[in-house]
Amino acid sequence: MQINRIISSIKLAASIIFLLSACKTLKLECSSFNHQNSKVGISGSNYLLLNDGSKVFGTEIKSAWGILTKDKVVIDGKLFLIKDVQGYYQDGIYYGRLGMDYIKRIIDGKLSLYSVEERVGVTNVVVNGIDGISLTVCTYYITNTPNGQLKKIKTIEDIRKYLLSCPKALDALKKTDKEIKSSIQGDISFLNSIIEAFNNGCL
Repeated sequence: MQINRIISSIKLAASIIFLLSACKTLKLECSSFNHQNSKVGISGSNYLLLNDGSKVFGTEIKSAWGILTKDKVVIDGKLFLIKDVQGYYQDGIYYGRLGMDYIKRIIDGKLSLYSVEERVGVTNVVVNGIDGISLTVCTYYITNTPNGQLKKIKTIEDIRKYLLSCPKALDALKKTDKEIKSSIQGDISFLNSIIEAFNNGCL
């Protein structure tokens, strides 16, 4: 009887350890997604997307800064307040507004994924005789509503929460952190394809 209890306790402990090891806590990195997976549309059809849904087409888009042109976006010389422009499309890539800036969209659909790449300096590190290096750090944002608020995601588990209605997508993430890393290394579009499966109705 005592032996059976011990065996049951061991099995329970093993199950808990397995579940903990399988938790999707893997942090997202710059290499987690294919950042070139965003080009759609007609080349040359650059435009601003205003808050009311209308588009202003043009050729050249840039930000304007200064006392008279602060916080504005310019398209072919026409100025628009950043707060009135929810995003813009330029050279095959769409950029959505985050605060008073715009960030690159990687995936478009029911779930849209955006990324920000930043160069971060690291001091007190000597590499090849050079004191201090810089690293590229990526931050990801996601939204599940058209033109909805962008929400920061940091881990695989954060992604999983948006896929609950899609068993196919969830099944693809039923892996350990090590297995997911291996899948990403073998296919740079691994995570992209999972979100795209969700966007395509789980087909």
